[in-house]
Amino acid sequence: MAWKQKFACCVSVLALSHGGAAFAQEALPQQPDVADAANGDDAGVQDIVVTAEKRSTLLQKTPAAITAIAGDTLVARGISDLPAAQTLVPSARFQIEQQSVQIFIRGVGASLDFANVQPVVALNVNGVSTPREGASAGFLDVAQIEVLPGPQGTLYGGTAMGGTVNVNFNRPSDRYETKLIAEGGNYSLFHATAVQNIPVSEELAIRGAVDYVRHDGYQKSGANSQEDFTGRLSALYSPSDAVSLYLWGSVATKNGSPINVVTRSFDVATMSVRNGAYLHPDDPWDDTRTGALAPLAPFGAITALGQSYDNYVAGAQIDAEIGSTTLTSITSYQYIDSDQNFWLTSIPARLTSKYEQVTQEFRLAGEAGKVRWLVGLYGSRLTNSGAFGLFGGGVFISNVTRNRLDNLSAFGQLTYSATDRLRLTAGARASYFKREGAGVAYDSALYAFDKSYRHVDFKIGVDYDITPKVLGYAGFQTGYTPGTYNEKANSATFDNAVKPSTLNAFSAGIKSRFLKDMVQLNLEGYFYRYNDLLQQSYDISAAFNPIFNAKRTDIYGFQADLVVKPSSADQLNVSVGYVHGTYKDFVQPNGVSYSGNPIAFAPTWTVTAGYSHDFTMRSGYIRARADARYESSYWGDFALVPGDLLGDFTLVDASLTYYSDNDRWSLGIWGKNLLNRAVPGSSALGGIPGPTATQLGPPRTFGARLTFDF
Repeated sequence: MAWKQKFACCVSVLALSHGGAAFAQEALPQQPDVADAANGDDAGVQDIVVTAEKRSTLLQKTPAAITAIAGDTLVARGISDLPAAQTLVPSARFQIEQQSVQIFIRGVGASLDFANVQPVVALNVNGVSTPREGASAGFLDVAQIEVLPGPQGTLYGGTAMGGTVNVNFNRPSDRYETKLIAEGGNYSLFHATAVQNIPVSEELAIRGAVDYVRHDGYQKSGANSQEDFTGRLSALYSPSDAVSLYLWGSVATKNGSPINVVTRSFDVATMSVRNGAYLHPDDPWDDTRTGALAPLAPFGAITALGQSYDNYVAGAQIDAEIGSTTLTSITSYQYIDSDQNFWLTSIPARLTSKYEQVTQEFRLAGEAGKVRWLVGLYGSRLTNSGAFGLFGGGVFISNVTRNRLDNLSAFGQLTYSATDRLRLTAGARASYFKREGAGVAYDSALYAFDKSYRHVDFKIGVDYDITPKVLGYAGFQTGYTPGTYNEKANSATFDNAVKPSTLNAFSAGIKSRFLKDMVQLNLEGYFYRYNDLLQQSYDISAAFNPIFNAKRTDIYGFQADLVVKPSSADQLNVSVGYVHGTYKDFVQPNGVSYSGNPIAFAPTWTVTAGYSHDFTMRSGYIRARADARYESSYWGDFALVPGDLLGDFTLVDASLTYYSDNDRWSLGIWGKNLLNRAVPGSSALGGIPGPTATQLGPPRTFGARLTFDF
């Protein structure tokens, strides 16, 4: 059955199931002021509830520079995956790498997707750690995205050294609800979403959601096309006000054509390196090499190749109130199988990834007098494999036949209210990791790895209500990423072990509202010192690309977030991020020094801005909105290879939407990347003809969107 037929069948089933009785749903544990967060009129900046500290708190009362994006905002701005959400987050990059998403926050992330390279920024979906290949699955019925910069090791563990991104789904609710979204646009875009919530009884509600999207290729060859299907079914069972069981399962498939990697910074007119040049100057998305460029395609014509991608996730969360204590248990299973064929400049390539992961977390949270506390246990096992080869896999660059990472952790955090205005926070996490690996090296020799790691992270902080609307805070916390291995056998002259990375981080900030809540201004400054930060560059022409440690890396900067809402009809958002990162002590094993070089994938300046205005009509209203994101230039590699300077571009999006009374339906037009900027994603050295290669984000797109909510 074709995916269009499957989608139609799912929509029909959801529509026919309309009908049911209301039930009482138990909310997540909240602080006393959180329950009233949505109260009040629309004038002034509204409160936002976040779960960054694994409990519900108000954003303005949480001592951290959190960026929170509501699900309705994602729909209104046409954000259907994680890379698109980058436009709303300062000092962060969510960049494409085939079916992976590389997450960098304040300059820290992992730039390769080989099976032995672990992300250092965590992605948690519904409270469950998600592999980077799972990050490319489309967004569907999302309640909120939260981005936390800096180390989050105390509460989130070893993958959160550089920060964490939390994505939470909408849960089944006690009201009957149907949502439909239909979109069409250029590149033959067709996108449809259907969501149905059914309160089966007073104790049980179920929620189903399906999404289908397809479009023609953004590249001249037809590559970078999309035909994705995502489905999710969830249930919430609350036999009493004190107990709830939340179950969910999802499936995602991809059947389009992967992105072809294009040559960057080679000027065909002068046959020399020119930063930012493309082989087709007037159309960077033209990946073909015909006519005068035919000599640059020695292995045949560039075409759109195929892929397969399957992602299955199941999870369960139990919340039980025992007196003044809440017990939470989160269990998950995830399976991902990805196989992609694409052109790496003019070389046919294949990348495979397979993941199987199980996780279990137990938490106890409560309050006792002036103390708010949380303790927990966490365990996970990730088993994966993957290979990356050229010429259809005939020449392997990476070939990990088995990688397993086990993790057991105990963690806790408490906040003591010394006075009505002063709070002190302390936390710690003790972790045990065991990594095993095996594979075939570039020289066909077998290699193996087996090593365990133990580490304790801790956090201390203080926050103070300077006034009822101004919060000041400061803190120190550590982060950790377990070591890994190089894909090469040990010998008398080579040790394939790569050291773990650690981080010491200082931050201080102010969160404020004034002028009758019409203005919200949040500021945070930070200083990070990384020891033995894992680094790896990828050179297409090299048979072996080693992983090594940068002994010391310093990063400092600030983030400023401004929201101005003078009336219910107008809102201005501006965020400014400044990052200065330098490798203070970075000498490769071969003696080459990169000390003093700036860190990769870290624009010095990132500015996001958006403005919306509502025009009141006799019935309903029209919302006009424009958004822009500017990134200053940054390097795609620590070696500062000529031609690998990226960035210094501005993205502009805009929309015009009519909303009916009570927001029951809307109809609007939208445009993205209106300036048609070629925005690089991941970057690599080499290729034909070189010097660098990159994957490009989408060109200018536009379309129309119709939504129903009843």
